[in-house]
Amino acid sequence: MFKNFIAIGKASGAGEWGKVLELAEEDDYVLKAYTYEQLEEIENAKKYYYLALEDDENNTVAIKQISMIYASEKNHHKAYKYVQAGLKLVKYENNYGMKFFSFFIDILKKILHPSYSFRKIRKDTKDDIEYSNNWITWALKYKDWYEKNIQN
Repeated sequence: MFKNFIAIGKASGAGEWGKVLELAEEDDYVLKAYTYEQLEEIENAKKYYYLALEDDENNTVAIKQISMIYASEKNHHKAYKYVQAGLKLVKYENNYGMKFFSFFIDILKKILHPSYSFRKIRKDTKDDIEYSNNWITWALKYKDWYEKNIQN
């Protein structure tokens, strides 16, 4: 499994999306959906995000991504529905675990002089936190826009 994870990481880093699909586990719906987004096969991406939501209705990655897909398609009613669901979930989802992990890695970085892999993990953790914060900012603006311009 770990070997497969590394192979998927290498393939996605190289933009080899077909290879990512070949390596993805049968039930890794979010990875498949994201890969189809990169291939600009949006209908397939939505299909797999929906499968991820059938598997876990609180899958924040699927909710966030599908809200942005619908917004880009100007399907504002559906986008708003997923923005609302996502914002409701992020009230309960906190980044304390990720922030602590990032803080811990920062301390280790100062004590040790870590390898490239270790620095990459630190950067990826910070990127995940930033992605979540950026989505929240976007979602709040979208919600305000929708409620002023579309709703009613």
